[in-house]
Amino acid sequence: FNLVNLEVEKINKSQSNKLNELLYRVDISEQQIKKAFNTNSNIPLNEIISELIIKRELQKIVIKEHYKSK
Repeated sequence: FNLVNLEVEKINKSQSNKLNELLYRVDISEQQIKKAFNTNSNIPLNEIISELIIKRELQKIVIKEHYKSK
Protein backbone atom coordinates (compact mmCIF):
# COMPACT_ATOMS: atom_id res chain seq x y z
CA PHE A 1 0.00 0.00 0.00
CA ASN A 2 2.75 2.44 0.91
CA LEU A 3 4.53 2.11 -2.43
CA VAL A 4 1.33 2.66 -4.38
CA ASN A 5 0.46 5.62 -2.19
CA LEU A 6 3.88 7.21 -2.72
CA GLU A 7 3.59 6.82 -6.49
CA VAL A 8 0.06 8.23 -6.57
CA GLU A 9 1.17 11.19 -4.47
CA LYS A 10 4.18 11.80 -6.71
CA ILE A 11 2.13 11.60 -9.91
CA ASN A 12 -0.63 13.76 -8.46
CA LYS A 13 1.80 16.51 -7.46
CA SER A 14 3.75 16.62 -10.70
CA GLN A 15 1.41 15.47 -13.46
CA SER A 16 -2.30 15.33 -12.73
CA ASN A 17 -3.05 14.34 -16.33
CA LYS A 18 -0.86 11.25 -15.81
CA LEU A 19 -2.94 10.36 -12.76
CA ASN A 20 -6.11 10.60 -14.86
CA GLU A 21 -4.53 8.32 -17.46
CA LEU A 22 -3.57 5.83 -14.77
CA LEU A 23 -7.06 5.82 -13.28
CA TYR A 24 -8.56 5.30 -16.73
CA ARG A 25 -6.19 2.44 -17.45
CA VAL A 26 -6.90 0.76 -14.10
CA ASP A 27 -10.63 1.37 -14.67
CA ILE A 28 -11.49 3.63 -11.76
CA SER A 29 -14.14 6.24 -12.42
CA GLU A 30 -14.40 9.74 -11.05
CA GLN A 31 -17.69 8.73 -9.41
CA GLN A 32 -15.94 5.93 -7.51
CA ILE A 33 -13.36 8.37 -6.20
CA LYS A 34 -16.01 10.91 -5.18
CA LYS A 35 -18.08 8.24 -3.43
CA ALA A 36 -15.05 6.88 -1.55
CA PHE A 37 -13.94 10.39 -0.58
CA ASN A 38 -17.42 11.36 0.65
CA THR A 39 -17.52 8.21 2.75
CA ASN A 40 -14.00 8.72 4.14
CA SER A 41 -13.42 12.47 4.01
CA ASN A 42 -10.96 12.30 6.92
CA ILE A 43 -8.54 10.16 4.84
CA PRO A 44 -6.21 11.94 2.38
CA LEU A 45 -7.28 11.68 -1.26
CA ASN A 46 -4.02 10.01 -2.29
CA GLU A 47 -4.66 7.19 0.17
CA ILE A 48 -8.22 6.75 -1.06
CA ILE A 49 -7.04 6.55 -4.67
CA SER A 50 -4.28 4.09 -3.71
CA GLU A 51 -6.76 1.84 -1.95
CA LEU A 52 -9.12 1.94 -4.93
CA ILE A 53 -6.27 1.00 -7.29
CA ILE A 54 -5.25 -1.96 -5.14
CA LYS A 55 -8.83 -3.17 -4.74
CA ARG A 56 -9.49 -2.90 -8.48
CA GLU A 57 -6.32 -4.78 -9.40
CA LEU A 58 -7.15 -7.54 -6.90
CA GLN A 59 -10.66 -7.70 -8.32
CA LYS A 60 -9.21 -8.20 -11.82
CA ILE A 61 -7.04 -11.07 -10.55
CA VAL A 62 -9.97 -12.79 -8.84
CA ILE A 63 -12.16 -12.49 -11.93
CA LYS A 64 -9.38 -13.76 -14.19
CA GLU A 65 -8.74 -16.76 -11.91
CA HIS A 66 -12.44 -17.52 -11.66
CA TYR A 67 -12.92 -17.71 -15.41
CA LYS A 68 -9.59 -19.41 -16.01
CA SER A 69 -10.61 -22.33 -13.82
CA LYS A 70 -13.87 -22.92 -15.72
